[in-house]
Amino acid sequence: MIILDFLLSLALLLVTYVGKLLKKPLVRGKTRISQKRAVERTRLLQEDASRWLVDYYKRKGRDAELYAVPGYGDLRIPYLTKETWYGDELKTVRFELMRGEKNELVDSSVETEKKLIKYREALGHKIWDDPVLRSMGIQETQNEIIIKVGACSYFQYLSTCGKLEDEVCKCVSSPRNKPVLRDEMADCLETLSSAKLGVQILGFAVATVLRCRDGWKVIIPRRSEETGIGASSYAVVPSFTCHPFYLQNSREDLGLFYFLLEFAEELCGWEELCKLAMNEHIDSDWFLSHEPLKTLLALHKSGAFSFKILGLGFDALRGELNVAALALIDDVAFSERELPKMKRNWEIKKKQTRLRALDLDSSELKQRFLSNEIYHTSAFCLSQVFEKMRSIGK
Repeated sequence: MIILDFLLSLALLLVTYVGKLLKKPLVRGKTRISQKRAVERTRLLQEDASRWLVDYYKRKGRDAELYAVPGYGDLRIPYLTKETWYGDELKTVRFELMRGEKNELVDSSVETEKKLIKYREALGHKIWDDPVLRSMGIQETQNEIIIKVGACSYFQYLSTCGKLEDEVCKCVSSPRNKPVLRDEMADCLETLSSAKLGVQILGFAVATVLRCRDGWKVIIPRRSEETGIGASSYAVVPSFTCHPFYLQNSREDLGLFYFLLEFAEELCGWEELCKLAMNEHIDSDWFLSHEPLKTLLALHKSGAFSFKILGLGFDALRGELNVAALALIDDVAFSERELPKMKRNWEIKKKQTRLRALDLDSSELKQRFLSNEIYHTSAFCLSQVFEKMRSIGK
């Protein structure tokens, strides 16, 4: 009996050991396949998807809605907008918070598709199901552009708008695939403006431009492969979505407030402040008393730092509403003190341990435009920055 128990125990140990040996290569293989798929998808989105999207809207007779980058010939990017939404004709942009009976932001009823979420995770994207602000429609009056703002979860957004991106990938891979969802939900600027998709998140692309001793510079790093939007493309920083937690206080300076929040996260290496705030702080403004945000607010009060919305439009790839803005820091002392201390967070490519600031008129920046390396929401933002700086004589 003792011998039999010993043999059974030995057999069990052997089975466990063999199982572990078999499991390890399978896990490695799965990771390798996911990485290969992610690399191919990133290449496709960077090189082919933009051309396909531009061609799609041209075929629909929507050439005028595709943004034409000034100074780059007939270069059009998959960013849908119109002349009254940027430049000299831009009206005042106001955010109207849509609240329900309990004074909470109106939620979306769109269902989350777990299969699509798991697919994004398999691609190596760093995602979590936090609430985010979404566009519920745009109303344009004689003097204002009113963006109606509600809330949804990030997984709801991926479950719907992520499908638009997946559909583009399939259409690029094979002409036999048809853009059925895009034809119904995102075929033109008017359709996107009506928020028919139900979960079009509100995003910002903000160019941080600093005065240095040798001229004006902009920070434009390459985004990490872990980001779901614009992975491996160059983008202005900070580029972000907005967390509803920070709207517990009524505020008119929504854009400036979120810029300061994301400046701390993306350029100062702070951890995700929305999680920290919800867990540890009652006051949503607690971080504004810390440096360098305290100094930025003082500079804003004195006029040496300004935050200005330059335009808006829709990212044609996913159908989200994007607001372009300029954060202009006209203080050499601030730049000399803070630039060397800036460090990337997870949203910026890992190889970039230090952040570089490029001259606004540098050939390197122009080359990135021509080679389609700048994500289109940032390309729109930067082109408006160039125009703005020219108009104010900077």
